[in-house]
Amino acid sequence: MFTSPFSKTCHAASLIVAFAGCATRLRDIEAARQGSASPWRAPLLDLRTAERRVLVDLTGSDSSTRVLIVGALRLPSGRIAAADAESQRLIYYDAGGNPITTIDLGPLGVGAEKLFRVSADTVALTGHSTRSPSAIAVVFIGNGQVLRRFDVADVRGDLPPGVPIVLGVLSGGQTFIGRLQPLRPALGQSRWIDSITIAVVGPDMRITRVLGTLPGVVLAFEDSQPRQVWFAPHAVIASAASTFYYGFGDKYEIAAFSATGETTSVITRSWQRVAVTDADIVAYIDGWGTRWITDTGAVAEARKREMRSDPFFEYVPAFSQFLASTSGELWVRTPHLVDAQWDGELNRVPLAPSEWSVFDHMGRWRGTLMLPGRFLPTDAGSDYVLGIEYGSGRSRKLVAYDLPVEWTSTVR
Repeated sequence: MFTSPFSKTCHAASLIVAFAGCATRLRDIEAARQGSASPWRAPLLDLRTAERRVLVDLTGSDSSTRVLIVGALRLPSGRIAAADAESQRLIYYDAGGNPITTIDLGPLGVGAEKLFRVSADTVALTGHSTRSPSAIAVVFIGNGQVLRRFDVADVRGDLPPGVPIVLGVLSGGQTFIGRLQPLRPALGQSRWIDSITIAVVGPDMRITRVLGTLPGVVLAFEDSQPRQVWFAPHAVIASAASTFYYGFGDKYEIAAFSATGETTSVITRSWQRVAVTDADIVAYIDGWGTRWITDTGAVAEARKREMRSDPFFEYVPAFSQFLASTSGELWVRTPHLVDAQWDGELNRVPLAPSEWSVFDHMGRWRGTLMLPGRFLPTDAGSDYVLGIEYGSGRSRKLVAYDLPVEWTSTVR
């Protein structure tokens, strides 16, 4: 369930309490206050009908080829780096969409889960270790030369036991890691939160700061087994060159940390909870079933009835995904429940057009961006947004939309 996701319920410790031990400079940029204080209004950029540029056709003429892209980035040279979790390869494409370098991840011992930018043409691929129960980050420069390999198992310092995760790699050599701790619920407790302890690791592999234990994943019992809660808020992360972001969707609050782990700001916006209705649940089950239930007739209907007893959260989260741009902005995705019909998550393929709030490097809300449905952004700069276009069947393309100059000058 990781997007950089975790999850938590509304009764868990709030972020502001969890961060109480940190030196925090709160920037209250609540949109309602900003709007009432001045006549300025955040602009809307609607790209739903804009012309896109196809950079790479990932399936080409071979309709049987399956790809699972877990990150795609445009490098300063115009090349594209993309990680495919299906073939376990990192592929560099030239500006014409032709592969120029292909790296087999097997010898590096990492199972690809996420590709993100460290700085300029330096990228990091994170995932599980294929050699041991650990988590790995491999940092590449240039055309795919390995700069370094990071293994959580080599970290020196005390952290509680749990599932290891690499959360972010910053340009100064610091790495943010997490340990997800399964909670043993109290007797009679039907829903709980697995927490995550986040720490900063220096270039020498020593823990330099522990941020604390924060909300992780919302779970509930079903048939005496723990399982995720549909539509539940989850923790969301992103990282840029020198900043690490963490938020949890039970409120509109996003903490920005420096490379050393100090809280530099807390981004907030006004937000009202929207209740999850019975109609929402029925629509989700019907849509999800159309995609995943292969049975027909009475058997299919029986499976849908069983899903009605699954645990569902009571309201729609405040956000579901972050995207840190190369120009210093943070993009924050507004959840749409219809998107969960793809694979049960709110941070994956946007089946409906997606809406993103854009905050500048100071944490101020600067505008709202609308993107087409079935387009998942993976990278953004001052004048472009790049992502995966999910076509019919197994068609996948890397496409880009241009951001107009007037929008760029407004949000920066």
